[in-house]
Order: sequence, then structure tokens, then C-alpha cells
Amino acid sequence: LLRRKVPGRFRFQIIKAKSGLVYDDELLGDMLQRRLVRSGHVVFLSRNASAALRVFAVGPVELVLTDMAMTDMDGLQLVQELHRLHPPLKIITMTGSGQEYSEEKVHASGAACHLAKPFSGDQLLLAIQSVLKNA
Repeated sequence: LLRRKVPGRFRFQIIKAKSGLVYDDELLGDMLQRRLVRSGHVVFLSRNASAALRVFAVGPVELVLTDMAMTDMDGLQLVQELHRLHPPLKIITMTGSGQEYSEEKVHASGAACHLAKPFSGDQLLLAIQSVLKNA
């Protein structure tokens, strides 16, 4: 969400995107998808990296949110492959505690933003807005 100062109050401007969400944890993936849809985003949910690459081959998306720990492909490999296929694509990665991904390594692979879990829905929306604003 972008904050714009209006005399006496704040006004929020929503930047909407056609997004791809790659999350192999069904419960958390569904929760994130619902949160993004409620915020006005069009979301394509893929349960693994291979399915995500098939979805993104069919049509472009503006933003990808991906978990780094997946069963079929490492998150860094997915980010690198998506970045190779479509360099302007904005990618946000998410990792849980104890996962060995430095922010520098994630950014070097092509990701625009990295979120460490746990994070709130508002933090996710702010990261999305920031990434899209800088597109």
C-alpha cells in the first residue's frame, strides 16, 4: 500500500497486479492467495516450481511470490529460471527461520525483495506495493 498524505488523514492507493504465487504448503498458500485476492490482485497459485514454470509459460504475470523451500526445485533455482526467461519480472521470495538464504544471494539470483517468515499480511502487501512501484 502506498501512503499519500491528505490533509488531516492518510489515503491509501492500491497498485494491483496479476501475480503468481508458488507455495507448496497448501494451507499457507491458500491463506496467502485469499489475502492477495481480497486486496484486488489476480492470483495464480502453483503448488510447486514445475507447475509454476508451466503457468508462466502460458501467459505473463507482473509479480511472482515464491517460497524458497519447495519439494521439486530449490527456490533459488526457480528465481534464476524465471529471471532468465523474463528478466523484467518482479519476484518476491519468502523463507522460514533456519533456512540458509542470505538476502544478498537471493537478490543476486534476480529477486526484487526477500521476506523472512513470519511476516504479517500488511508486510506482504507493503512489499508488493514497493516492488511494483519501482517497476
